Amino acid sequence: MNILRKFSSSLPLQLITMILVIFLAGDHIPVGIKEFFYTISVLIKDLLVLALPYIIFAYLFSTLVALQNGAILFVISLVSCVVFMNFMGLNIAYFASSLLTEMSGLAPVESDPSRVLMAMWKLPVPEFVKAILKNEHGLILGVLSGIGLGYLNVNGLKEISDRLKSGAAFILNKMFIPVVPFFILGFILKMEHEGTLTYVLKQYGPVYLLIAAVQLIYLLSLFAIGAKLNPKTWLTYLRNMLPPVITGVSTMSSAAALPFSLTAAEQNTQNPLIARSVIPATVNMNLMGDSIGAPLMIIATMVTFGLGTPSYGLFLVFALWYVMYMFTVAAVPGATILVMTPLIEKVLGFNPEMVGLATALYILYDAIGTTMNVLGNGAFVVLFNRIFGKMFSGKTVEAK
Repeated sequence: MNILRKFSSSLPLQLITMILVIFLAGDHIPVGIKEFFYTISVLIKDLLVLALPYIIFAYLFSTLVALQNGAILFVISLVSCVVFMNFMGLNIAYFASSLLTEMSGLAPVESDPSRVLMAMWKLPVPEFVKAILKNEHGLILGVLSGIGLGYLNVNGLKEISDRLKSGAAFILNKMFIPVVPFFILGFILKMEHEGTLTYVLKQYGPVYLLIAAVQLIYLLSLFAIGAKLNPKTWLTYLRNMLPPVITGVSTMSSAAALPFSLTAAEQNTQNPLIARSVIPATVNMNLMGDSIGAPLMIIATMVTFGLGTPSYGLFLVFALWYVMYMFTVAAVPGATILVMTPLIEKVLGFNPEMVGLATALYILYDAIGTTMNVLGNGAFVVLFNRIFGKMFSGKTVEAK
């Protein structure tokens, strides 16, 4: 019973089981069944795209309303630092992507042109609806209304933002997350049918190792900078981060690690005011591990499907949108990739099966990815305290 309960609550475990079953028995599944499940996957993806503008608006609006309660200088400093750190991580990911083909052996996969799996039916969305329901519209409306209404101090604004966020969380947690296995299933069946699944299973182990190595080197370097290159202080920072890191890797939840992250931040900064202000505010929007992991998985998917590494100019457009979208990411498995779906389709040329593969890769990496985000938030608060500690609380001292 405990095994079944663990299986039903573990999305990565469900995906691993599903991929192995399809890998071993895919040839025995009738083409009609594969087409049916692929159609379901495309339908779920289309419905998610329609809901994303509201989800982005609700989370961004809620974030900005919550930040209105803080001093304006603190909010500007915090948001600017989050944007800068995520943008820096994206650039490190881009320049590390050259190692994808050199060290991991990743190369374009060749599918069988005689075995193409097509969807039976697609959601008929009118063009005017597509023109209205765009992610950028939700993003712009969330920024303008969150800042404008917050500045006007509208009565009941916090309650309104909480309800909007609860509605978005309901869509993600109660409607979408339960069907994620079906969302992934059709795309995995399509890959198996067209002869690309075996290649992906063989090639992505080294990709995961490369991503983890780049993330770890980057985050440990940030702690070293925060420690002013003092080895003793650096080791103290890392020792204090062990409880939240262990919690993150075991629960795959930044929220579950939050109490431990808060304690570690207070120990590492010796500045409770900064720690209690920064950690809760940035736990979901300052995903420094994702700023490296997600772009590398996206680029790896592009290489796999023959698009190659994007030019830096194209990646820069993606990166500028990405740092804004990070303020809308919900704490659910695969949220970073899912929220980016229209962006990576429009800017980077993704098709539905590429979205499915990138989402599956991201979720399977979730335990390590969450741990990197927890570690990154710990490094962020140390650096923020170094820069702004004296300004906002009158002191900045070494960890003890």
